[in-house]
Amino acid sequence: MPLFKSSMLAQWLDGPLGSNERSMLLAISALVVTFLCGRSESIIGNRQWDTVARFCIAKSLSVRSEYDFVLDSSVSTLLASFFISIAYFELHDSHHTWFYLREAITLAQALGLHTSEYYDGMNSADALYSRRIYDILFVTERSFAIARHKPVLLLRPLDPSQGVSGEEHENTGEIDVGFRQLVRVYSQLEVEFLDVWSQQGSVNQGLARRHGRLELSQECDALAEIQKADILVTQHWLELVFWTAALQQSELSSTAVSRSKSFYYPEDLASSLLCVTASLSVKSIEIHGLGMFEKIYDVGNALADLMDYE
Repeated sequence: MPLFKSSMLAQWLDGPLGSNERSMLLAISALVVTFLCGRSESIIGNRQWDTVARFCIAKSLSVRSEYDFVLDSSVSTLLASFFISIAYFELHDSHHTWFYLREAITLAQALGLHTSEYYDGMNSADALYSRRIYDILFVTERSFAIARHKPVLLLRPLDPSQGVSGEEHENTGEIDVGFRQLVRVYSQLEVEFLDVWSQQGSVNQGLARRHGRLELSQECDALAEIQKADILVTQHWLELVFWTAALQQSELSSTAVSRSKSFYYPEDLASSLLCVTASLSVKSIEIHGLGMFEKIYDVGNALADLMDYE
C-alpha cells in the first residue's frame, strides 16, 4: 500500500534531506531489511540481516533526536514510527512493536488526521495519501491488538465517501478498492468486543452473538492476488477469533445447526483456508510478512487442538 507518491521518493533521494525525511528513509530501510532475515544464504548471501535492520532503526531514532519530532507538522515522523514498529514486528519484538505503533497513532492524532479539518485546502493527492496513512494505522492497530490482546485507540476508520479515488493518482485505483475492503473487514469489529478481548476475559453472550461470519463484497475475486491473500486470510483468522469468543462463552455445541457455532468449525476454517492458500502464489503470501504467517498458524493450531481433543 503506497503511503506517499513514488515521485517523492525520487525527489528525496536526489535532493537535500530534512532530519524528519532522513529518519523516515532509514526506518523504511530497516523494514525492507527485515524481509531478508531468514532467507536462503544462496539467494542473499551470508549476512546477519537482523543486525543490519537494528542498526538502521538505531540510526533513524538517532537522527530523530536532532529535532523536536513531536512538533513535526508533516507525516514523515509518524511514518518513521510506523515503519519502525513494523520492522520490530518482523524482528519478533512485540514490546517495541506496540510502543512505536502507539507513538505513530498519537502523532497522527496530534496532526489531526482523524478530522475533516485536516484535509481542508489540501490538494487531492496529499489528501489521498494522508487518508491511507490513517487507515493503515487503523488496520495495523486492530490486527496487532487482536493477536496480542491489546486495547485500541482508533475507534473507526475514515469515512470512505469523503475520500479521493486512487484512480486519479498513479494508477492505484485497484489498490484502493482492495484496501477499502480490508478496512471494512476490520471495522466490523465492535470496540466493546475489542475492549473485552484485550482483557483476555470471556466475551459476554450479547457480544459473542452479534459477531458471526464477516461480510465481504463479491469484488474480492477481481482484486490483485496480493490483496486477495491479505483479505481472505484475515477473514478466516477473524472468524476464528469470533469462534474462540463463542467457545469462551460456552455457546458451542457438537449438534449446532450452524457450523460456526459447532466445536468442529476449525475443520471448516482450516479446509477453506487451505483451498485459499493453494490457489495463491507463494509470493502473494510471503510479501505480507510475519503477520500473515501468524494468522495461518493460528487457524492451523486451532485445528491441531481439535484433533488432539478428539
